Amino acid sequence: EDDFIRREVIMDIMCNLGVDFKKIESEFNINFKDYFGKELEELKEMEEDGLIKIEEEKIRILPVGRLLIRNIAMVFDAHLRKKRELKFSRTI
Repeated sequence: EDDFIRREVIMDIMCNLGVDFKKIESEFNINFKDYFGKELEELKEMEEDGLIKIEEEKIRILPVGRLLIRNIAMVFDAHLRKKRELKFSRTI
């Protein structure tokens, strides 16, 4: 189930240049902000850099952010996150 939710969010980012929280919430019966709290926190730096806009009910990719859309979408990739954490653990 988690993979399906994340795939939908990543597809929305890549294809629609944003994510509508209500759409994901109704499709998967989750609270977007609770489910993706860690990811939203991580995206704040990208918002400060002017790549995205995090609004009350959606994330919008701004024109400058389109150039880095893969990096933005990667924040929601749980498998990538696990690989990064494993790599970090091995170096310590």
